[in-house]
Amino acid sequence: MIHYINIENINANTTDEISVLFNLIENEESPFVISKKGKASMDKLCKNPEFVKYQPFIQKTLSVRIL
Repeated sequence: MIHYINIENINANTTDEISVLFNLIENEESPFVISKKGKASMDKLCKNPEFVKYQPFIQKTLSVRIL
């Protein structure tokens, strides 16, 4: 599925915050970058009440990537 998302460039049809989070989870290796950019993107994304329900799952995923 990740390969399909990359091939079809589905990230181009999402918000900047979702695109950043996807790249942090799938591609980024630096814990510092994941922490810094992940928090900023989550803060912006969760201003929309529609996305608040995904916050705990995304935060756990980012935490695992930091480790």
